[in-house]
Amino acid sequence: MISSLRVHAGRLALLLSVVAFAYAHAAGSCEGLQVSGGSGTPGDPYILPDRTDLLAFHDHAYALVNAGSTTDACWSASFEIPVGTPEIDLAGIGWIPIGLPDITAHPERDDHASFSGTFDANGVTLRNLTIDLGVDALFVGMFRETRGATVQNLALRNVDIHVAADLEDFLLPFVRVGSLMGAAYDSQVSNVVVSGSIQGPDNVGGIAGRTEATELRNVHVENIELRGTSKIGGLVAYADESRIIDVTASGSIEATGSYAGGIVADLTYASIIAIAESTVTVSGVDNVGGIVGDTDSGSLLRNVRAIGFFVRGSQYVGGVVGLLH
Repeated sequence: MISSLRVHAGRLALLLSVVAFAYAHAAGSCEGLQVSGGSGTPGDPYILPDRTDLLAFHDHAYALVNAGSTTDACWSASFEIPVGTPEIDLAGIGWIPIGLPDITAHPERDDHASFSGTFDANGVTLRNLTIDLGVDALFVGMFRETRGATVQNLALRNVDIHVAADLEDFLLPFVRVGSLMGAAYDSQVSNVVVSGSIQGPDNVGGIAGRTEATELRNVHVENIELRGTSKIGGLVAYADESRIIDVTASGSIEATGSYAGGIVADLTYASIIAIAESTVTVSGVDNVGGIVGDTDSGSLLRNVRAIGFFVRGSQYVGGVVGLLH
């Protein structure tokens, strides 16, 4: 009887081990990634305590997407920079957005990946993130795009992002440029601070070029310089069904075309901005506002203010909203 129980106990232990192994891989195990610790699950995230480990994650993701592995568990894994880590200086690194392949080898622009995991920096600063793409990249940021992801507790200081403006005209509406991500879908961004300079053709935001069904909470851009043609926003260029809460923006925005806003350039489809302050200098041709350049009647602004600002344009110019439909 005792030996029989031991056999059953052994089988149970083996079964639990198999289940745990399967869960780890389903929840985001990133096979082949060499970092300081962790298994990539929410309870045991991969640990990135320095520049070497952060670049190991970046380079591993780049290798995956270039190999066509866009559904690997790595894209849904959890990553964490430990509390107390000294700031990580990325000077001298030509950062390729995580999820973006080598475009010269993948000109179709279809071979890309979305990050759907968790990236928690625990308040650590990443300094001198530099992206200078002289190729036809459409989605640009630290992450190319996120889907169902969480990015939190991060400071990006002195970012320098430049995206070529010589795209064919029909591609310009599809460009998304931001510091954290080109676009965010069904994602959560919280406790983030960004400063620096971002320049692109269209849809340029201090955090993201576009958000859909995404929440930004306690997010701040400081002394940001944003330059582009159309839809240039202090935090987001184009926000769709998004919640933007407890945010601030300072710096300057210059759009040579339409749609420029201190917080969001174009706010649409039941989006919300609440508890927001902008001291951004905003200039554009039309649809220019201290908080929002253009918004529709289905969106909500609550407890927002633009102070100490200068807003300039030819038509549809407002201290808070340029044009309200």
